[in-house]
Amino acid sequence: MDFKTGKLHKIIREFEKGNGRYEINGIDLKNTVFLYREKAGAFIPIPKGNYKTILNDNESILEVDDVINNKAIEFQIISVFDVQSYKYLEKYPELKMVVVQTNKIVDDINNIIGYLNSVGVKTDSKYQTQILTPLEPLSVWYMNAEGLIDTLPIDDFNKKFKEIIEKMSELADEKAREQIKKRLDELKTEIESFKNKKISEVLKELKTEKDNSIKEIEKIKEKSKNELNSRMPEINNKFNGIAGGTINPTFIQDDREKTEGQYYLDRPTGKLYRCIKTTSNTVNSAEYFKDMSLDSIVNRLENLSNFRSETITINSTNGILNQSFKLIAAGKIRIISFMNIHVKNDYETDYILPDWFLTNTEDVKSSCTNGTGGATGEVAEIHFEPSTKKLKFYPALRQGFSGNLQLSGQVVSVTKD
Repeated sequence: MDFKTGKLHKIIREFEKGNGRYEINGIDLKNTVFLYREKAGAFIPIPKGNYKTILNDNESILEVDDVINNKAIEFQIISVFDVQSYKYLEKYPELKMVVVQTNKIVDDINNIIGYLNSVGVKTDSKYQTQILTPLEPLSVWYMNAEGLIDTLPIDDFNKKFKEIIEKMSELADEKAREQIKKRLDELKTEIESFKNKKISEVLKELKTEKDNSIKEIEKIKEKSKNELNSRMPEINNKFNGIAGGTINPTFIQDDREKTEGQYYLDRPTGKLYRCIKTTSNTVNSAEYFKDMSLDSIVNRLENLSNFRSETITINSTNGILNQSFKLIAAGKIRIISFMNIHVKNDYETDYILPDWFLTNTEDVKSSCTNGTGGATGEVAEIHFEPSTKKLKFYPALRQGFSGNLQLSGQVVSVTKD
């Protein structure tokens, strides 16, 4: 019985899902309702557009479309009928009418009892409004969001329970994160305040230390300046006697005029330079200043005393082999000596000299004459070019002569600072 509509439901037949065509012979279709249910769900009416009944001779068929048949697991056919009895208000009823009304009541009670026995529903509560659907294995009853009793598989129940736990955990985590964020913001504010306070204190102390240090440095500077000024005449006299000039206490990089003949310190290197041309330039340039430090003087003295002599055998660039040259490096002097070397009876013959002999050496031009084994009159112009590493010979050509010319001579050059 539907306690909301007052109509009685009688289950006529139940059957499992098949191919969509079901035999319903012997069923009175006048007050019949066709229902279906999905897995773990209650029976619900099949919408009228999703089924039809077919009567062929002695056979009745229920045909369910694919939309319902594919999702259904079971079908049910029920018969719906109204309660027949009603309240009879006659003060002196006729016996016949009493019998009729009594029979109706008995029929209604039998129908209700039969229905309740078929579904196994207890009706001892006046608030009962729904029939509990049969339970599938491993399922439970629960009330859904619409307030209706429905069934739920245990697996889904566990899933729902897990979702509830996870949601509670998320809410707890979110609350904890809010508390942590709030505390972190408070700590950040406290740290920022503490940092600003300490920075202010440290800066104040540093400023005090700086001011005191500046004062102390100024005192030392003034004292040193006074001592230096008092001794400058003596220092200049002694230095002038040694180096022939006076020391200026300023630096090359200072923005003031530098006087020719005076000595100035180079601030980046600490070396002593002599001004060789009066200037206001603040850049240490060789045009205006010459290095007079002890290292520079020692290097120049060592260059004057250095000596190296080496005889080399080399080939010309145009194919003359094994020609001998003597190279002498004495301080800043460079000497090339050769005897009876061969050159082509051609416009130019070149020999390549080693690097050690060529560094900072000046280009020079010279000449040479015939060797002891040559014919009289053999001469050549020589170009010594350290920049190209070449010793070039330009001989006076001998017409009709097919051999090599023989030459002897020497070339003298010097190195730059």
